[in-house]
Amino acid sequence: MSDIKKLINYLIEKNSEEQTHFGEGFLLTPISLDELKAFNAHFTKAFNFQPPNELLDILKISNGFSVNGLNVYSAKEQNEPYYLAGIIEANQEFHTEESLRNFVAFCDESSSRVVYNLKVNQFQIVDSFTWEELESFPTLTLAISSLLKTANIFE
Repeated sequence: MSDIKKLINYLIEKNSEEQTHFGEGFLLTPISLDELKAFNAHFTKAFNFQPPNELLDILKISNGFSVNGLNVYSAKEQNEPYYLAGIIEANQEFHTEESLRNFVAFCDESSSRVVYNLKVNQFQIVDSFTWEELESFPTLTLAISSLLKTANIFE
């Protein structure tokens, strides 16, 4: 089984546990195929590279989500059922700071975020404030999985 399938199955399992314990889960309505195509084009235009297939796979099960301090950005900013930053809007905000234009952020939690570093062409977990590399990964899935563990999101 691929890493992204393992991550998606893990998220679905944890969402089910949240539904059982709290009456609602954290996964949101997935985006439609038309929305996915539009997002893909908008992302590619905004950042000059294709969004990772892993991100598209996550958006197919949930248009971003927020759980226990972890915020995986949605295809576009949402206010219902709670506020969630859109990936393009969040990065446009980050890119107002010239030194951050080499990063594309995908998610964050209180002290770190998962980014793609355009200079070195790899996914990284960086410090939320300094944007200094904490760890690097070959895939988005491995970076998110590591952040889930190190930030104790489901502990």
